Amino acid sequence: MRRATGIERLRDFPSGVRLSGTARFLGQDAPYEQIFDGEGRFVSSIRGPIGITFGSDGSTVWSTDIGGEGRVLELGDRSAAWLNEGIATHRHFQPGAGLAFTADEPHTNEAVLALAFTHDDGNITGRVEIDRATNLPVRWVFTSPPTTTTIELTGVTEFGGLRLPRSISATSSGGTENSFTIAEASEAPTFIRSPFEFLGPAFDDTRFDPSIPPALEVKRAKTGHLLVHPRIDGKDVGWFIFDTGAGITVLDTKTVETLGLTRQGTVPAMGAGGSTQSGLARIGEFSLGPITITDQLVLDLNIGFLSPLMGETIAGIVGYPVLARSVVSVDMQTPAVSIHNPAAFTLSSGEWSTLHVYERHPCVEGVLEGHPGIFRLDTGAGANTVTVHVPFVQRHALLDGRETTDSMFGGVGGMVKAKAGMVKSMTLGGHTHENFTAQFAIEPKGAMADPYLAGNLGGGLVSPFIVTFDYRNNRIAFVPRGEPK
Repeated sequence: MRRATGIERLRDFPSGVRLSGTARFLGQDAPYEQIFDGEGRFVSSIRGPIGITFGSDGSTVWSTDIGGEGRVLELGDRSAAWLNEGIATHRHFQPGAGLAFTADEPHTNEAVLALAFTHDDGNITGRVEIDRATNLPVRWVFTSPPTTTTIELTGVTEFGGLRLPRSISATSSGGTENSFTIAEASEAPTFIRSPFEFLGPAFDDTRFDPSIPPALEVKRAKTGHLLVHPRIDGKDVGWFIFDTGAGITVLDTKTVETLGLTRQGTVPAMGAGGSTQSGLARIGEFSLGPITITDQLVLDLNIGFLSPLMGETIAGIVGYPVLARSVVSVDMQTPAVSIHNPAAFTLSSGEWSTLHVYERHPCVEGVLEGHPGIFRLDTGAGANTVTVHVPFVQRHALLDGRETTDSMFGGVGGMVKAKAGMVKSMTLGGHTHENFTAQFAIEPKGAMADPYLAGNLGGGLVSPFIVTFDYRNNRIAFVPRGEPK
């Protein structure tokens, strides 16, 4: 394989190789560029109306997301970005590339030789099919739960002994369809600054008004969710759920129509029960308390079904874009939400601990009945305690000997079967909760099939604290209520 792909020839290009062409990304066409070298470094960019960049300096893997948010990737985000880049460049056939291959006889035939593989993190598995006539890979199929992705490689782009695919198409069980066509390959230029390095988040689209207090107007819904009142292009369009589990700002379809927004592109919206295809749009200004974000990408999603549950007409959902650009303090009990300028914020009491940002969600370390794991902190789960993911349930046999009743829960994508039972203890933020009811997912679908996380934390377990999120510095503080904020 190394002779067929010529990947070892990368040493002949100290500055790396540049590929340029076009991409079909989230339903839109855009210019595409990829630079990579023999040290495992890369940067891939789609530069369209909706763009995205992934990069690595050989160790740190990072991205600048479709909404302009830059971050270092962790957990499954990191593994998926690393895997996809290596497929496009054939890097995975070099020693030490991070995949372990074995023969896959059921998928091998006269036309293709199939190899099964496992990613070094143990969570991604799949196979690669190699054309016997050319000795080049033509198809990769892999599962990063809950999503299975198929990547087809066709044609050949030859440069300096390298034999790279000319066209790459990727489809996923979550509904994503993207494709890339390489028009030209050349030696990468010598850069003044390495393009592979992550410069950190920079939000030129954000401003803070120091004359506006950090504390927001907050209302508690009947479900326990926190509701806030942003302004869209200067208009008050109604209540929004403040949801740390939302990876993008969401506007209800009726809100999009009322504002007269033009839809552009499509993206799968992942929820507890699976995913559904949704449109994207842009708004001129999004303001919430002291923060204003300009030219913001939003998700057009029909969430009208939430209004009767909440007891208020819900116009949208506030999530990751605000949290990524500010320091936010949340008190689920009072209730209260405060938004601060990161450049001027100091934690007056308590201590910072590690915050993992994964799939645009805040994730924290906790211990469930002696089993450590990383849990998504989701204020959009209302007053729920913890819902444990299927892989964590199975890994630690959490249903064995436990008295349970049948249960179901859901959200975007549908409903998920579960069992409800008593948990003896859960330690979070230095505080141990005892003897409370939790849900244990038993249906491996949607977010509940994710093996990188142990479960989903709702407001029920964080209500003893004022929780302060600092995404820019990957840290979180759990300050017991009653102490100075």
